[in-house]
Amino acid sequence: TETILNAYYEYDENNNNIKYVQTTSSVTKGPEGVLSEHTYVIANTEYQYDENNLKVLSLTHNSDDKVIKTTEYIYDENNNLIRRNNFDELGKHTDYIEYEYNEDGSYIESGYLSNGILIDKTYFDKAGFIVRAEYYYKNYMAQHYEFDPETFCAKQTNYDEDGNITYYAEYDENGDLAKEETYD
Repeated sequence: TETILNAYYEYDENNNNIKYVQTTSSVTKGPEGVLSEHTYVIANTEYQYDENNLKVLSLTHNSDDKVIKTTEYIYDENNNLIRRNNFDELGKHTDYIEYEYNEDGSYIESGYLSNGILIDKTYFDKAGFIVRAEYYYKNYMAQHYEFDPETFCAKQTNYDEDGNITYYAEYDENGDLAKEETYD
């Protein structure tokens, strides 16, 4: 038996992605070829757009076609995405992401729990590459990463709740550890 994961997309007349479906197929083969094949929908997501072709809502369904996640997209007057609200299957607000744009085309994506606690910040350059990422725990920055989009080298710094460095590492362009330091 062989398992195959598949995905397909549906588009509207404006070339907007209106549906994304993930499936898995179980194929059983015998000496004469395929004996049986069964395909199951794992999940699917439907997208809705406004009159400006901006995505305003996505609904993710499980294999029983029950909505398990809803995402609402909010834009500013320049049609820049400024906030993404996520809701669970009961409609409870679980988390949100806010976007800040800089004049040079770079932007910051900040993730929050529904109660407003910051959990991460990701900094993108104008080409859309991640240049820095910060992860927060109990209102302090616990991990900090810097990335060089040209060399693909990275640096990682971990902090304790008092802001002291507890770990530092550098990675080369292949993702291999090049330098590592641990602090007490």
